[in-house]
Amino acid sequence: MKKRMTAIRASIADVIDGEFIKDPDSSYVISPFGVQIRRAAFVAFVVRTYSKPGEFASITLDDGTETIQAKAWSTDRRKVDLLSAVENNKLVLLIGRIKQYNDDVYVDPEIIREVSDPNLMTLHLLLRYQTILSQTGVHYSPASEPQMTLSEPAVSELGTSEPSEYSGPLIRQILKFIKQHGSVNGVSIDEIIDFFMERGFEKDDIQMKVLDLQDREEIEEVGIGKYVPSSR
Repeated sequence: MKKRMTAIRASIADVIDGEFIKDPDSSYVISPFGVQIRRAAFVAFVVRTYSKPGEFASITLDDGTETIQAKAWSTDRRKVDLLSAVENNKLVLLIGRIKQYNDDVYVDPEIIREVSDPNLMTLHLLLRYQTILSQTGVHYSPASEPQMTLSEPAVSELGTSEPSEYSGPLIRQILKFIKQHGSVNGVSIDEIIDFFMERGFEKDDIQMKVLDLQDREEIEEVGIGKYVPSSR
């Protein structure tokens, strides 16, 4: 089973203002803070869209620090369709590989999901600092992690018949779910979202907690949007 590289929480400026390094295996960017970014996670507003059905599609993202385009060509129709479905002026979570063409740095998209709570952009950028600290070798204590999270319903409010099996912070519940339901092919993000939305949690919060688990290396992505417990 091939381990998928972790998506690094980043601001767009981390990529645009960084140094692009060409690598035969997988090119990457070194951010101004010294963080190596091959695969990035952004939370940003879509400020421009363009598509030529079946041939090409692009969106321009703006997170207040810089702008960057995500692009897809007819060689991958799934990604063209993915970008073509994105609406202008929406806040999205986008995960993708950083690439360069004719000195233009862009994102090769893998996952795009609409985010309804604008506070998650602030949370994302705060947790980016945690990534900078950990990636550059500065000691990080979980006790210092920003506590800006959406409310998590008490177990008694979830309307579930499994209160003893799924209780406590949402992030620990998600990890337990992945451990219990995972296979070599992983548990899909859609399965995770559906399961916990039925128990009263917000879609945005579920998505961000999954990304947090990946940042902490407690889970691994073995396919696009498919997760297994970490083997480390």
